[in-house]
Amino acid sequence: MSKKSYNYLALRGANVDDMEYVEEFGLPEDVAYTPRINDVMLKRVYDENIADGVSEEVATQNFNTAKRDIKELLAKEWYA
Repeated sequence: MSKKSYNYLALRGANVDDMEYVEEFGLPEDVAYTPRINDVMLKRVYDENIADGVSEEVATQNFNTAKRDIKELLAKEWYA
């Protein structure tokens, strides 16, 4: 039985397994195959943006936009 991937790319229809995200980005394995994978990635990208000198305002705006997009994709998956 295959596991359902919830990473952003998979939600958009790409054939990207959650374990690819776990391995590539060093994420905790327990977030694979759960919607939590996106929360962990969003936090990681936010932290990287801040570390790279992106203003907190822009980093927060990007975070919120991405979170909203993921929420919409998850809702579509739920009702599909």
